Amino acid sequence: LAGDVLITLVYQETRVARDSGGRPLRDAPEDERDGRWREAARALRRALLASGVVSELQAVNIVGRWRAKRLAEARDYAVERFPIGGRDVVLQQPESQFSNPNGPLEVKTLQYIWDQVETLFGASSQERRLLELYCGNGNNLIALAPLFVEAVGVEINRVLVTCCERNIELNGLHGKCTVIRSSAEQYCGARAETEPRRKRQKVEISLEEEQEPAERGVDMSRFDVVLVDPPRAGLDAVTREVVSTAKNLFYISCNPQALARDISESLLKTHEACSFAFFDHFPYTGGHAEVVARLRLRA
Repeated sequence: LAGDVLITLVYQETRVARDSGGRPLRDAPEDERDGRWREAARALRRALLASGVVSELQAVNIVGRWRAKRLAEARDYAVERFPIGGRDVVLQQPESQFSNPNGPLEVKTLQYIWDQVETLFGASSQERRLLELYCGNGNNLIALAPLFVEAVGVEINRVLVTCCERNIELNGLHGKCTVIRSSAEQYCGARAETEPRRKRQKVEISLEEEQEPAERGVDMSRFDVVLVDPPRAGLDAVTREVVSTAKNLFYISCNPQALARDISESLLKTHEACSFAFFDHFPYTGGHAEVVARLRLRA
C-alpha cells in the first residue's frame, strides 16, 4: 500500500460484548472500554508494520464504529497528494464519506479536464469563473482552481463541506475558492443555503406585513465553465434546466446511462457535444465507469 492508510472497523453489538482476551466489556466504564479498543487498534497497526503491508513512513489511521460510538486512533481522515497542472494538490479524505477509489485514474481524469479547459481558454486564468455542483470535498474544484480567477463549489453534505473548506486552506486557495452548503436543486432553483441548517420553528406572520420575494435561481452567465458531478441518478429536473444555459458545461458521471439520458433528452437541445472521454475507474464491475463530456452552448 502507498500513501495514507485509513481503516474503518464496524462492530455488531455481539462483537463488542467482550474484548480479544475474553474479558466482558458491557459493564466496564466507558473510559476503560475506549482504552481497550485503542490498545487493540495500536496492536493492529504494529501487526501491519510487521507484515510489511505498510511502512513506518506511512500514516495508519484506524476508526472503530459501533452504535452511535466512534473512536479514531490517529486521525479520522486520510491525506491524499497528487500532481496536477505542475503543482501538488493535497486533499483530506474523511472517513465514511465519498471519495474516488482509483487515485491514478482520478489524476488522469482531472488532467483531461484541465487540458480541455486550456484548449478553450489557454493557460491564463484572466477573469474566468468556475462553478461546480456536487463538489464533495473539493477534489475537482481545488485541482482546477488555478485555471480560474474564482471557483465556487456547491455541496449538500455537511461533513464534505467542512472538509472542502479545510482543503481550500491546505492548498492556499482562500479568496479564490468558495464552497456553499446547498443541494444543487436548491442552489439552481431557489435561495442557496449558505448557513448550516437549523431546526424550523413555527412563526406566525401577519398578512399585512410586506415580505421580500425569495431569490430565485442562479445566473449561469457569470460562470465561464460549469462542472457537474452528480450521483448515479444523474441531474434532477431543476438543475438540468438551469445548467442548460451554461456557456461551457462539463458533465462527469459514474453512470454512463444517466449521462446519456440527460444529454440526449435535454442538454443537446441547447448544447453541442464537443468531446467525450471514458475512464475505467471501476475495473471488473460491469456497467460502472467514469465518463466526462464537454458541451458548448449553441450560438
